[in-house]
Amino acid sequence: MASGNALILSVALIALAAWMRSVTGTWLQPGSFFTLFWCFAGILPLVLAPRERVGANAIFWLLAAGIAVSIGGFVGNGGFKTRRRAPPSPATDREVVTYGGVVAISVLLGMGSNIAFMSASSIGLSDIFDIQKLVVVSNQAYFQRYIDGVASAPPPASQALLPFVYLAPAVGGILFEMKRNAKWKALALSAFLPAVAVTILQTTKAAVLFAIILWLSGYFVARLRFGSL
Repeated sequence: MASGNALILSVALIALAAWMRSVTGTWLQPGSFFTLFWCFAGILPLVLAPRERVGANAIFWLLAAGIAVSIGGFVGNGGFKTRRRAPPSPATDREVVTYGGVVAISVLLGMGSNIAFMSASSIGLSDIFDIQKLVVVSNQAYFQRYIDGVASAPPPASQALLPFVYLAPAVGGILFEMKRNAKWKALALSAFLPAVAVTILQTTKAAVLFAIILWLSGYFVARLRFGSL
């Protein structure tokens, strides 16, 4: 019954999200975005996993947090509506080339992190194209990490290059919105390759999830920069 009460109370969370969108004019205002996010993250589990007990106080807490963030956005913005002081200028060629270069270099260095891991794990390049061998190696890494609990740390070179695995999608999301050219958009989407490789080689879903969050964050920032509220 606790989950039932939470589901009923969640209607108020949806109403708050809809109201914030109507008064701010955009889903990217902090109050709108925060409440929309928790409409998915907080309500979907109630629907998809009804046997898991969730108290109504959890949804009440989300409502209180949503109201607090909305008030903070109102105070910080000086009102609900976002006022543009000047029309946004398009991205310059120098900006596009700079961001594109950062993405390209980060993808290469991020893949270098995976190559260093492969080298330390005795995974040959040919094994990448052999699904059967790759599955065996991934299974071994999984059991060593979660069953034995004695997994060794990744090699230093792999760890040193790991930040580029996440820098690539963070900048890639910005680049995707900066240029409408298919070539640049393909480069922006290639930013996911190092994280996907980490997930395949090390059986860690977090790499791809972090990459998606960072890519979308950069994308939303760029949309605001170019006036797409």
